[in-house]
Amino acid sequence: MRSADVIVHVSKGDCEEIVQEIANQYRKNVLEVSIRIGNPSVNLIATVVFKDSDEIFNIIQHIRRMKHVEDVEWSEIVKTVVKNDSGIIETLFP
Repeated sequence: MRSADVIVHVSKGDCEEIVQEIANQYRKNVLEVSIRIGNPSVNLIATVVFKDSDEIFNIIQHIRRMKHVEDVEWSEIVKTVVKNDSGIIETLFP
């Protein structure tokens, strides 16, 4: 299995409705969907798992057809260089 962040620009409407639609439609693929602020062209990001390029292509195509979705991009992790789980745990639980 591979994983990717699907980056969605919602122009109008309720981001939470689109989050629910993505989560319901791709229940077996979605690890997390978050609503974002900061970059005006990125409203939400869905982290998904997929088997192959055809599967991620179909997910992206379906999201592109959703009402109020302006643009969809995706990014796949090639390699994790640093993972700081222990540092965060020590900060939270000294």
